[in-house]
Amino acid sequence: MQCYKASNSSFDKNGDIKLQPINAVLRMELNGICEIEFEHNFDKEGRWKKIEKLGVIKCPVCYSKNKQLFRIYDISKGMFSLKVKARHIFFDLIRHVILDNRAVNCNGQKALDIILKGTKFKGHSNIDLNTTAYFVSTNAIAAITGDSDNTFLNRWGGEIEVEQNKDYMK
Repeated sequence: MQCYKASNSSFDKNGDIKLQPINAVLRMELNGICEIEFEHNFDKEGRWKKIEKLGVIKCPVCYSKNKQLFRIYDISKGMFSLKVKARHIFFDLIRHVILDNRAVNCNGQKALDIILKGTKFKGHSNIDLNTTAYFVSTNAIAAITGDSDNTFLNRWGGEIEVEQNKDYMK
């Protein structure tokens, strides 16, 4: 498990420190959350001191041959260790606001291209259905998985599998 400082954005190389967690759990829900929770001892080498909020963890996961990136959103100190929670880097898209974009008579792939335009993320869809959605004043996560009528899942359907490829790590 590699740990990168929040200021580091080059994930194709080793992290700022290699962690040795006591335990780690991956939680995933269909079209929902994908996050890890792990515990790290207060080790004498001071690895735990490098773990910071908004830092990134790169680790293997059971659903992909590629190591995945997770953004740290919560750190709590216990008596002997830190407990760390991190969401898949895909959820960084919550900061990407779509002011006014329209996917008119598009298949799933074209719609994802429109939603993710201007980000480091790429989507892949094999959905041939042509339909239309208007994305106005919403973030990219809500445009894909939100509850409103104008979302990718409501218009095109499908299932979301979050995985970044090696292109994202550069």
